[in-house]
Amino acid sequence: MTSTFSIDLYQIASIAEQNSAVDRNFTQRVSPQMLGENIHKLAQRVRGVAALDNDQVLLTFFSAEAIAILFTMPNRYWFWRVVAYSALAADDAAEVISAAIVKDALRHFRSGLGSDFDFTRRIDQLTVQEACLSVAAGIILLKSDDGLMSKNFVPVFNPIFQPHG
Repeated sequence: MTSTFSIDLYQIASIAEQNSAVDRNFTQRVSPQMLGENIHKLAQRVRGVAALDNDQVLLTFFSAEAIAILFTMPNRYWFWRVVAYSALAADDAAEVISAAIVKDALRHFRSGLGSDFDFTRRIDQLTVQEACLSVAAGIILLKSDDGLMSKNFVPVFNPIFQPHG
């Protein structure tokens, strides 16, 4: 992987992260179909091909194990945030970004907020202020089967910050 490759991937992911910021506090499905034209074109350029299926785009940049982790992200915002961090942290000598790098990104986000939030407490144990701050930080997400215009949201932990133990 060249440093230009990592920089290009980082730039694409950063822009996609910013564009997805409005959805950062809601759960939504992530899939290869949501990747967008810019990352698709970068993958084609890196592979030296004129066409590439959606499910092959991420394999240009990430190992299969890393991709499996990325598709567990709760929404597009967190997906792109992890991709951007992973692109910056990537080993320039590696052919693709490994699952270890993606896991490091998750640890980074978790530890970054760990001093301000207690991830061991259940949602129903939080005060209203703590719950609101947790939603604002993206630790708690709002989930609905009815879409973003629903009035029936359920608070759920972002899997990045899910209490362990």
